[in-house]
Amino acid sequence: MTDSTNMKARASKHKTGDKVLKNKNYIFDRKRFFEKYRNEFGRIKNSKLVANIETFLSFIEKDRSYNSITEIAYVMATVKHETGHTFKPEREKYNGKKSEYFGEKYGPAVYKNGKKVSGHKDAQRMLHVSKVDGAKYYGRGYVQITWKRNYQDLGRSCNIAGLVEDPDKALEPKNAYCILAQGMQKGQFRPPHKLEDFFGNEKSNYEEARDIVNANGDKKELIAGYARQFEEILKFSFGQPAQNAPNLNDKSHVKTTPAETPAADVVP
Repeated sequence: MTDSTNMKARASKHKTGDKVLKNKNYIFDRKRFFEKYRNEFGRIKNSKLVANIETFLSFIEKDRSYNSITEIAYVMATVKHETGHTFKPEREKYNGKKSEYFGEKYGPAVYKNGKKVSGHKDAQRMLHVSKVDGAKYYGRGYVQITWKRNYQDLGRSCNIAGLVEDPDKALEPKNAYCILAQGMQKGQFRPPHKLEDFFGNEKSNYEEARDIVNANGDKKELIAGYARQFEEILKFSFGQPAQNAPNLNDKSHVKTTPAETPAADVVP
């Protein structure tokens, strides 16, 4: 069966979604999770990825805000894509000198003869009054947040003291997860778009759920494909003890040859 045929089959199989289960405690058997993960995505290249996924799953299991397996599947698919498959909070990539690149990208717009020649048109609205702000509040996290206003608002929502003063706190996994959850569950990334708009009550719209993070639908089919794979993984491993975690020295989970983790390729 070709990749495109596989994707169509998955889309057809899962088009009705799953029922809403309010305040459910989702627990996943690690051995079964990684067994199915290998079946869906191939051999895991290094033990760091296993540890990163294990950390992320522990956050999922402690979070009682999810209403369905499909919501969790889409969140994991989004994180897989946005982190460049590393499942750890990442910094936004840049070219050249960081301060100049982000200062230009997120700094206040400069106009000449009524035409914007540099900077960003939304900078002032997002509380950037100089290129220094642009250079400071670039993307960080599981889903990379940008702009001082977003660091301010999400820091307040997640009770992260000093996030505005030290935006690198968004790279700490616990903080990064809270920011991700607020953005996707509560709709703080792109109000009013949130998970429950697309999932549960027999609905599952993996493609259009990209609106939660990205306005132009960038890579929505790719991420939807990942989500359907994660749905298979999560359903296969759901309901077993969380303590059954993989041994990071177990070579059945890890390739013996080292490989670099890929860099993130998209910033929402």
